[in-house]
Amino acid sequence: MKHLKSILYQLIYPTCALAVALLALFMVILFTTNTSYAQPGLTPQGFGLILLFSFLTVLTTRIFSLKLHLGLRVTIHFIACTLTFVICFIFLGGYYADHGATSLLITLLFALIYFLICIPILLIRRHVLAKK
Repeated sequence: MKHLKSILYQLIYPTCALAVALLALFMVILFTTNTSYAQPGLTPQGFGLILLFSFLTVLTTRIFSLKLHLGLRVTIHFIACTLTFVICFIFLGGYYADHGATSLLITLLFALIYFLICIPILLIRRHVLAKK
């Protein structure tokens, strides 16, 4: 029972929270781009890919529990998250077949968003650790 509770708190709950955040972001994008509801926005396959991406991303956060230099952990996490994004949305989503050049731009946009999130977190972490 204790092991199941650990799995729930470390994997399942964060996966669901990330999936809900991504779905909310997806809905904001749909509303701001005036996408017609007649066009398929989120298919069951797309929902499954978001869940898979969320689960794999939560698994990649386990990298931070390794006893490595922080820069190395961030680099490994970035590579793992980027690979997860490319595998889930570009390859499994079938996007690469019709939009080869755009796939690279979307991956670069993902990397930019990653660093826009990562840099403030690392700065806050450094500030908090400096106070200790």
